[in-house]
Amino acid sequence: MPTPAKYAKETFWAVAGKFAAGFFYYATVYLLTRRMAIDAWGEWSAFFAILNVTLLSSDQGINSASKRYVAAARDTWELGEVVRTTFMLRLLASIVYAVVVAVKYALKFLFVFVFFRGGTNFGAIVLAFTFAVAIASTAGAFQALVTIPRLLASTLRSSLLRQAHLYSVPVMLASLGGLIALEIDVIMLKNLRGNYETGIYSAAKQIVMFLPQISLILSMGTIPGLATFRPESAMLHRRHYYRVLAGIAAIYLVACASLVIFARWGVPLFFPEQYRAAGTPLLILIPFVLFNATTIYTGNLMIYRGLAWHRSLNAGFALAANIALNFWLIPIWGPAGSAAASSIAYFPYCLLNLRAAHRAFEHSA
Repeated sequence: MPTPAKYAKETFWAVAGKFAAGFFYYATVYLLTRRMAIDAWGEWSAFFAILNVTLLSSDQGINSASKRYVAAARDTWELGEVVRTTFMLRLLASIVYAVVVAVKYALKFLFVFVFFRGGTNFGAIVLAFTFAVAIASTAGAFQALVTIPRLLASTLRSSLLRQAHLYSVPVMLASLGGLIALEIDVIMLKNLRGNYETGIYSAAKQIVMFLPQISLILSMGTIPGLATFRPESAMLHRRHYYRVLAGIAAIYLVACASLVIFARWGVPLFFPEQYRAAGTPLLILIPFVLFNATTIYTGNLMIYRGLAWHRSLNAGFALAANIALNFWLIPIWGPAGSAAASSIAYFPYCLLNLRAAHRAFEHSA
């Protein structure tokens, strides 16, 4: 199958999956904001931010690091062996995390009592989330068995276990730093201004948080092919990379224009009347949408090209800038200050990733 046809097919299925996910994502936000008071919504948002960071730490970067090795073996007989080896590494890491962290130190128990001290009961939402993850995991395992040749018949490769585990360290640092940078504003706003203003800000943020999935979709469909090349074809791959990046920019310019319209006139139609103030932080978050989408696409290329340590340093800079700006701006402007902190902090992150991704085509992975 020609390369353009591969890109088109893989991108089509990624778009279809994310479109369905986006529908249910916004439907869930719509439902929860109508069933929960603003204070409860704010407290849930802060809780979910901490939960996201906890869940990502259990991943230990292995999921993202594995993509580099799977992409390199995608058209070879080694694919099943690579997938099985990296999956066993991920399973082992999850077991170690569950035993050492979740049981011995009881971090989830600690989070509930230290950060929330007997607040709103989110048991029903967490239970629904758990069931959804279980169903998705089962479906994913079935699809892997159907589509990957010789998956169960393949053997484990000890050298790959070591390589993937070592490479997962910088990937984990980059992913964790990036996620904390995304979630720290909600956590800090809750502690500096309270649940009500956190609820207002979270309503605005939930509108924009799914939009970078468009960039992720295009990454899933194009980066595995773009990141694997011979030295003589590097410049051709770079040109294809910039064409996709230009397409992403065009898509997000339209999305940002739509956000302006939604922030001005759509907020009262989607959210209950008491969330009307969410329009202001939503407008201020628009630059963040564009910068974050760019960092996702360029950051994925960096991981596939072996630049995970470089990406982790960029993510660490964004995290430090975000924390400092939130400490400065939240006491002054509340939710609007938190939105401004995210938009400002992600601008240099975006530029640093763009520079590194451009240079990634000059070096062999």
